Amino acid sequence: MSEDEQYKLTISRSASSGGGANKIKTKVDIPSTLTVNDKEYKLTAIIVHRGETANLGHYYSYVVCNGNWYCCDDEAVSTLKDPPNENNSYKGGEPYVMFYTEVVAEDNEQASKKPKERE
Repeated sequence: MSEDEQYKLTISRSASSGGGANKIKTKVDIPSTLTVNDKEYKLTAIIVHRGETANLGHYYSYVVCNGNWYCCDDEAVSTLKDPPNENNSYKGGEPYVMFYTEVVAEDNEQASKKPKERE
């Protein structure tokens, strides 16, 4: 696989208030694909913040590797049971940063090629 173009999208999850930072907990659906300037990008990683305030909490991530999604939480790595795919968006937790990787024509061609059956 070549070095594909990547997009990183960040959602602002804090707002200043009285000398502190309040956490913005708005739920956001994250699409599994994006189209930017006629290029298609697929979701390949999500960083999530778990915690009641912007100053306290814990970060963990969801990443795709060899077509499988995993939750990486410190030393614990587990398979994601309901991963984002072309039919649904990511709807869990409070995403903070999303990473998208360009889908190149070479990837599309290989994915669409199937072995020919002999007659």
